[in-house]
Amino acid sequence: MRGFTLLEVLVALTVMVFALAGFWKALNMSAALSGALPERVLARWVAHNRVVLRQAGRQWPETQVYRGREEMAGRTWYWEEEVSATSEPRLRRITVRVGAAPEALTLATLEGFIRQPD
Repeated sequence: MRGFTLLEVLVALTVMVFALAGFWKALNMSAALSGALPERVLARWVAHNRVVLRQAGRQWPETQVYRGREEMAGRTWYWEEEVSATSEPRLRRITVRVGAAPEALTLATLEGFIRQPD
């Protein structure tokens, strides 16, 4: 009868430890991401609302940065709209960033375009 040597058992245990450590890290990352998902979805809605309001407003905004806040789902969201010119003179790009604090607008970013009204 031949069994495993001590070296073979140690190698197998080492491989198992590394595999379990990787699995544990992936599990923790997944839990952290799923916890932040509702917050990111709401921030994305705020950004989408800002772009749609600009598009539906029929106003031609100046190329500058606009800042403000909005209430949604019982929370205050801070947004920043950067309106910039494009190569097409009748088209402006709008980039909206949203966050839970005015200095941390990192939860959602959305870009859209505004056409100059006739």
